[in-house]
Amino acid sequence: MRAARAALAAARAGDTTRRHDRVRQALTALVEAAHDITISSVARAAGVHRSFIYRHPELRLAVEQAQRSTTISTAAVASAAWLHTDLANAQAQNARLVQQIKLLENRLSDALGVQAHQASGIGAPDKAAQLEYRCLELEQRVRDLTHQLEERTDDLEAARVANRNLMTLINRHQS
Repeated sequence: MRAARAALAAARAGDTTRRHDRVRQALTALVEAAHDITISSVARAAGVHRSFIYRHPELRLAVEQAQRSTTISTAAVASAAWLHTDLANAQAQNARLVQQIKLLENRLSDALGVQAHQASGIGAPDKAAQLEYRCLELEQRVRDLTHQLEERTDDLEAARVANRNLMTLINRHQS
């Protein structure tokens, strides 16, 4: 009778060891495949009941650690994509600002030239010069509005890219 009990206990221990191994292998496979890691998904993949994982604290801890590590790596991917988008936007804005500075320097030079001309008493600018100045002002206004439109278009595109990336990540974790 004792021999039968010992054999039964050994068989039970062997079964527990095999299920332990299957859970660890399933967890490794889910992590490598970048699937959603939950106790239910690991139990399903290993062919054991969820209660088996809950009854063995080391298995539950391994599943929880895998959940945390995949959450961190997903956040890092999203952050890297966001940083690349943000960098591209900053570089485009820098180029626009350089162009606008050159334009403003030219306008300032023209305005100071007109002031110096008037202050010298040589003569006041004629109507054509005033119209030309007004034309330059309107051209600058058009450039400013175009710049604002480009900036908002870039912001919209960056938001769309970020939204697309986040939706991809969400969909990947739901499957």
